Amino acid sequence: MDFSFTLEQDAYRADIRAFLTNALPANWHDLAWHGPGSHELAEFSLEFCPKMSRAGFLVRHWPVEHGGLNAGPWEQLILAEEMAIAGEPRGPQYMNVNWIGPCIMAFGSEDQKAEHLGRIRAGT
Repeated sequence: MDFSFTLEQDAYRADIRAFLTNALPANWHDLAWHGPGSHELAEFSLEFCPKMSRAGFLVRHWPVEHGGLNAGPWEQLILAEEMAIAGEPRGPQYMNVNWIGPCIMAFGSEDQKAEHLGRIRAGT
């Protein structure tokens, strides 16, 4: 059995790495050192996640009808790996994108979807 990533998956990983190289500040490791629950990282995520959204990485795994691309589990894994290696710059937005948004999609009213999903998708 071959557990290698495909050429497309390797290219996706390279795209994420290039994005992170350009989007993270030179002092990123000083900020990341504070940890994913820190005030510093939460503040940084408000700037970072909109950039991630504009680059097409933030909600790629969401269904198309909610602004995603229906990305599969391997793309989700690749993104998770690269975010972990980088020190999880999404901060608390990680919960919005991966847990709260999908719960609203599945169980929220149309008003709740209209109020929240666009802002989560935009990283704000």
